[in-house]
Amino acid sequence: MRKLLVVTLALGGCLGDLTPMDAPPVGGADAAAPPGGGAPVFRPTIEADLEARGCTAAACHGGSAPMRVKAQPASDDAWRMNWTEVKARAGTASASVLLQKAAGAGGHPALVPTADPVAARWRAWIEAGAPLTAPSSADAGVADAAVARDGGPGGDGQLRDAAPAPTWSRDVGPLITRVGCRRCHGSSGSYSLESYQASLGNGRDAIANVIAGDPLSLLVQYCEQGHQGMTYGDALVVLRWVVDGQAREN
Repeated sequence: MRKLLVVTLALGGCLGDLTPMDAPPVGGADAAAPPGGGAPVFRPTIEADLEARGCTAAACHGGSAPMRVKAQPASDDAWRMNWTEVKARAGTASASVLLQKAAGAGGHPALVPTADPVAARWRAWIEAGAPLTAPSSADAGVADAAVARDGGPGGDGQLRDAAPAPTWSRDVGPLITRVGCRRCHGSSGSYSLESYQASLGNGRDAIANVIAGDPLSLLVQYCEQGHQGMTYGDALVVLRWVVDGQAREN
C-alpha cells in the first residue's frame, strides 16, 4: 500500500490544543441546532463554531494560514471578509474542502470529525447556500456572484440554479495545465495526468488516481495537501469533479 506523504502547508501552527480557554462548550445533542431554529447562518453561528474550535487562533487561520478568519469581527466588512474566505471552501455538502479539512484531510488536525454535531450544522449551512445572515436580517441578499452561482441566495433573496458540476474537459484538464502538473505527471511519470483516460488510471503501485464518487481518491488527497502549489480553490474544483461530477469527461 502506497504511503502518502503528509504535507501540512503552513498548517503546522494548527497542531495542538487551540481551543480558547474561555470558548463556549461545543458538541452535545443540541449542537447541530442553530439559535432560534431555521437554517444555520455564518453570522454569528458558524463564526462562533470556528472560534470555539480554535480555528481563528493567531497560530492558525487567524494568522497567515489559508482561509484567513479573524476572531470577533467588529464591523460588517470584517464579518463579510470572514464569510467570503469560508464560503470559498464550502463547496457542496457532498464535496466540501471545508468539511474534509475540518475532519482531518490533508494532514489538517481533525477539529470537527464527521460524526460531530458541529459538522452536521456546517453541512446544513452549506446545503442552505452558506448564507451570511438570516433572510429576515438587514444583511439579507449580501452575496457575491459565487453564492448566487452556486445556488445560494442572490441579491433578491431567491435561490439560483446550482452551478453545473465540473468536468474534465471544461474545468479539471485546464486546471491541471495551469498548475503545471504534467511537468511531473506526464506520459513518462507515475500517476499520469496527460489525458482524461490517464487520470483514471493507476500509478506504479496499482492505486487508481481517481475513483468516481470517492472523496478520498488519490488525486483529491494530493490536491488537498497543496501538492506543488495547489490552492484550496483548486482542490475544491477537483473534489467536486470527483464527487458531484462523478469524474465525467464532458
